[in-house]
Amino acid sequence: MKDNIIIDTDCGVDDTFCIANFLALHRAKRCKVLGITTVSGNIPTKSAFQSTSTLVKEVLKVTDVPVFHSSCSEFNDPHASLFYGTDGQCGALEKQSNRHFQLPEKSSEQFLIDQLTGRNNVTIIAIGPLTNLASIEQTCLAFLGEQHRSSSWEERFMSQETARKPTSFLNTTSVWTEKRQNVS
Repeated sequence: MKDNIIIDTDCGVDDTFCIANFLALHRAKRCKVLGITTVSGNIPTKSAFQSTSTLVKEVLKVTDVPVFHSSCSEFNDPHASLFYGTDGQCGALEKQSNRHFQLPEKSSEQFLIDQLTGRNNVTIIAIGPLTNLASIEQTCLAFLGEQHRSSSWEERFMSQETARKPTSFLNTTSVWTEKRQNVS
């Protein structure tokens, strides 16, 4: 069984290596990258979406992996570090392409929820701030109700308070499987 991967990124130079490696594994059919969700962090939300889209579609020439825009992380835009420039890549992507990508109708958060509730084996590679994951935690807890909250749920997902702390790897399969079994 192929691993289903979702990459959650703020598209800084540091994230590019991870994205490129997973897309190479995707091309080699060693895993399936379901999509890439973007979030504000190194650069503002819309810039993260544009830069990630440029990296994936124009530089790496991968056309079968969708990129999604975060609707919940714009509150963090004024705090974007711009450490790697306005494109997150020290200006390299701005020189590479001036193409403007349309924002998708589905947000990063909705894509994550759809994939996590519709599949049993999904791994999220969270290499940006955890704002999207905190948002879906809040959305799903509101839907499921507090009585369904478990210690394993809390251990695997971060609260809004820790949404800005980075993590490298978060496996959500068992969390969502538990939740679906409890709700059924």
